[in-house]
Amino acid sequence: MIRLAFTQSPLIRMTLFLTLLLAIAVLPLGISAQEICDPTFTPADYQFYALDAAMADDLATAEALYACWEDTFPADGQVFLDRSAVRAQIQGDFDGALEDIDRAEEFVGGSVIIPARRLTITLAQGDFETAIGQVEELMQDNRYRILGESFAGLRRAAYQGLGIALVEEGRYEAALEALEIAVERLSEEDLTPADGPLILAISEAFRNTGQLEQATRGYTAYVEFMGDAADPAIVALVEALEADGMAAFFAGSTVMRAELATEVPVGGGFSPFPFSPDGSVVALFFFRQRRVQLYDTASGAPLGSVDVAGDLPGFYAFNADGSRIAVIGSDGSMAVRDTASGEVVFDLPVVSGRDRPAGLGYAGDELIILVSSGEVRRYDAETGRAGGPSELDDPLPPLAGITFSADGGSIAVVPTSAPNTVTQYSLRTGEQTARFEVGGSPIISDWTGDLRFAAVVRSDVIAIWTTAFGGNEVQRFEFENDLSRNASLDAAGEALVFGDETGLITTIDLIGGTRTVIGLHNAEIAYVEVSPDGRLAAVVDRDGTVRLWEVPSGE
Repeated sequence: MIRLAFTQSPLIRMTLFLTLLLAIAVLPLGISAQEICDPTFTPADYQFYALDAAMADDLATAEALYACWEDTFPADGQVFLDRSAVRAQIQGDFDGALEDIDRAEEFVGGSVIIPARRLTITLAQGDFETAIGQVEELMQDNRYRILGESFAGLRRAAYQGLGIALVEEGRYEAALEALEIAVERLSEEDLTPADGPLILAISEAFRNTGQLEQATRGYTAYVEFMGDAADPAIVALVEALEADGMAAFFAGSTVMRAELATEVPVGGGFSPFPFSPDGSVVALFFFRQRRVQLYDTASGAPLGSVDVAGDLPGFYAFNADGSRIAVIGSDGSMAVRDTASGEVVFDLPVVSGRDRPAGLGYAGDELIILVSSGEVRRYDAETGRAGGPSELDDPLPPLAGITFSADGGSIAVVPTSAPNTVTQYSLRTGEQTARFEVGGSPIISDWTGDLRFAAVVRSDVIAIWTTAFGGNEVQRFEFENDLSRNASLDAAGEALVFGDETGLITTIDLIGGTRTVIGLHNAEIAYVEVSPDGRLAAVVDRDGTVRLWEVPSGE
């Protein structure tokens, strides 16, 4: 990512300085300061020569001239306004500048100049959030119109400074909101080379919110506008975009661990690539061959495979270390296999008749099969020997989704008939422990503590719920692109990875709120699955290409 080290741009510095000197006459500079405290000086002379000395970095002379002005004309409050400008913008003495503003207020009372000057000092300090608050206060007083274009410059500087700072912090959505206000009254003719940081900040914000076409136009416009003065790194990026397309955005910043397969038929209401709990193995189902192929996630190398009776695998689950996978075929047959060799460890009785399979998972040293009647069948995970069954409070209807907790003690289910509902059961007691109505299609984490789940509440909005807050919504994220259901949570519910119709794969750190693009496909994303540890994402696009992408830790 191109970093925009924020120091005040020439545009902001000039805007601040010019607006600080609202009352200073425009005189030719270059005249040397006269004898300090010249009795022939008028206030205008002191004003000019003090500014001349300050601009020449002769601050001692400037301070002496301001002191003479104050002593000679004690009823002239303009000296404090002018000295506050020099102290803030040239000396960096913000406390002294604010003291001068307080003294000036004794002379000019409720003049709008006073809050305007305080605003310029806040801007000079780089406290843009406070500056925007001051802008809004000024706008509530129609007298701000007296300031004319000077106020427009101050307002723009506040939002521009905040927007650039937010880009530096990685808060790109908020940055775009601020930068949009900064440029709302600007046309291309208004821009100067000093606006380079502004154009780059907007482009960077577009890039990191997945709006790559707008980002491309922004970077290209910057290079065309700046000419020979353009940042060489941006010039190189634009050249790479022209040569390689949008993939150039992510060269060196994304890591594709492996490309597992191509031309995989996409479809069916199942997760096509579950990870083992330790993230060491990922499974992929091949329709035509009716085979579940296992891959080593460290290298992408194929491991064993499992032939599946029926058209689709009904359910499959890994044990804790990924050494075994249990698979229930759509005909109810079930086998446990070694992931490295694909060999059968043991078979289990077919689940048939009215008691269709409803779920499958490992819980410590047990393998658990959920049956539609609500029965919980338990088997020894090593030998397949049947244990004592138990019952859930409710029979299980056809399910759109089911997830086991990491300790195997609970399940969360999403019924096909009520796709906006999440119901939680204890597998130890069979009791229903929670039920939540959410505003969209839930995406459940393989939770390790409090259950967290996401829901696509609209095609471009994802919300996060958690049982820690009574099942209430705790976060919401809005996007420019259609997400459909192509999103997945890690086991802890702390990272959300999603794909969109442009082929971008993005992760959101749900703790810090930062977003990072982790990969790009050449077609719309069809499925996303995150490894339980949140370090890898398996992604398949509509062209059937399956890739493993590394997910940054966010640390």
